Amino acid sequence: MGPVAALDHGTNVPYSLELIEADLVPMDHNDVSQGIQQGIESNAWGKPTGFWVYKEYPSGTTWSKASYAMKRIPANRMHHVALIDRIGQMRGVSAFASVITRLEDIKDYEESERIAAKVAAALTAYVKKGTPDMYGDTSVGKSEDHGPTPEIGMAPGMIITGLKVGEEIGMIDSNRPNPNLITFRGGQLRAVAAGLGGSYSSISRDYNGTYSAQRQELVEQWIHYAVLTDEFVGMFVQPVWQDFVMTAHLSGVVRCPSDVVPGSMDDALFVGQSMPWIDPVKEANAWLSLVQAGFASEVEVMRKRGANPRDVLEQINAHRKQSGEKALVFSSDYANFVKQAAHTRPSSDAAD
Repeated sequence: MGPVAALDHGTNVPYSLELIEADLVPMDHNDVSQGIQQGIESNAWGKPTGFWVYKEYPSGTTWSKASYAMKRIPANRMHHVALIDRIGQMRGVSAFASVITRLEDIKDYEESERIAAKVAAALTAYVKKGTPDMYGDTSVGKSEDHGPTPEIGMAPGMIITGLKVGEEIGMIDSNRPNPNLITFRGGQLRAVAAGLGGSYSSISRDYNGTYSAQRQELVEQWIHYAVLTDEFVGMFVQPVWQDFVMTAHLSGVVRCPSDVVPGSMDDALFVGQSMPWIDPVKEANAWLSLVQAGFASEVEVMRKRGANPRDVLEQINAHRKQSGEKALVFSSDYANFVKQAAHTRPSSDAAD
């Protein structure tokens, strides 16, 4: 925040964010006397008060003993984005921690099946001789045979005529490709989706199913997405916005108006990604019925679709004015329709 030597903020507001890897906060840095655990300093109540970070990334060609030097960053200058599930948990755990081994198994299994299919494609046929004496003397130290083994080149529609008496062609059945691969992969990906809290259709890119099944899956999974959105807003978006507004005011770039209620300068409404429509016609008719019955408002519908109601009204108003000036009437434009009908009505009807 503010002027910093050798730093170009890139905007008029002197405020910048520096993204750092979690590895820069050492997991093995602990100091009971200072209340430091896993690189995070906290007070007696467990509230983080500071973060100890390396000055350089702990790897690569620039890493040296001098790189072990650390600096303390106050907690109010650090936004810690992490998935915290347990009380007293200091560091976040990857969402893939519970399913990473299952994903590795899927990768290894698919690799094995791919190699097996290539090997099966390379094996075609073999010559099977009728009786043991046709193989010659197979005792140790001897390699006597009854003539060279014929070489057969495979081709589409070929006729094999070079077989000896008692010989026949045998085919190798490798059972590849494995028909159970898709079933196994789908079952494992469903378990992965359950562990991640995501949608199986989105993870596997398998969108087969009825409208009801797809919507049921989307509605159930969207709750998880909404929770993650709320956590990210609380950990990152909201504090960044508050710092940005304060910096803009203190730097004089955007002064707070005098009529703003104290404490409300950085108030904002954070709207997450709206749930997509699977069948737009059915979704639109459902919202229309709710609005007409008074169970929902137009503003709520606009918010659900991820739009700003004020912007929508301004766009509609500007479009209606331009349409009226050009004598264009659309099915959604009732005002221009009435106005156009009044201009085109005969004078006798107007008098009546």
